[in-house]
Amino acid sequence: MYLCKNGIGVRMEKFSGSNGVDFKLSQVTQEDTGNYSCVYSEGRLVAHEITTIGQKHVFIQVKEFLSGKIHVTNSVIFEGDSVSLACTGTVTNNRPALHIYLCKNGVGVVKNVVQGKEGVQFTLEQIKKEHSGNYTCVYSFSKYDPPVTVCSISDNPVLIQVEDFTRTDFTQPDLDVGGRSRTWWVNVFRLACSAGVVMAAVAALVDSYVWSKKALHRETPNEDPKRDDDNSTSMGPQTLPE
Repeated sequence: MYLCKNGIGVRMEKFSGSNGVDFKLSQVTQEDTGNYSCVYSEGRLVAHEITTIGQKHVFIQVKEFLSGKIHVTNSVIFEGDSVSLACTGTVTNNRPALHIYLCKNGVGVVKNVVQGKEGVQFTLEQIKKEHSGNYTCVYSFSKYDPPVTVCSISDNPVLIQVEDFTRTDFTQPDLDVGGRSRTWWVNVFRLACSAGVVMAAVAALVDSYVWSKKALHRETPNEDPKRDDDNSTSMGPQTLPE
């Protein structure tokens, strides 16, 4: 029984039963990628002299890197903040260690090795606007040093957009202020701005009401009190009865 790869015999095993022959490929590499089929002969031949393809064949693709899953908790952040990205792969029994690479715009820039685990968390500290981009992750059972340029195989990128945020003078981009975090101060600033807008709107409404009352008062003429004809006294000439 001969195992053929791409139409050429590569392995031979003696067949003497009805259960077939198992060809086992150990420690495969990318060079083992190809179309495999089986043929048999009653005579013993040299494997590489077999140049034929069996009736059925299977295609085996050996990948150097596999696409991992990536997840980010917050995709829109401000400069100086941090963001965490979780990347996961699949551990096998004979390959318990994973080399996971975080990729930005198709290039692996950070690597982490995990033993016996399927995931790792990458944390980017004090990021800047130039850190914006599409992030993916890939993993390999072999060790490679970044940068790696095979991240295009990943099909689930996440977009991180770093917003340009101008901080006020009472905050520092790299330090907490008064024991409070930067996020706390940002929320206070936003709340103060919202309160100022509400107060300005109320003042405008009050001013408009007062102005309208004054205008109405100017437009209404002064009227004399109504006279009671029955009780009034005439100051003109009086005619005495005869």
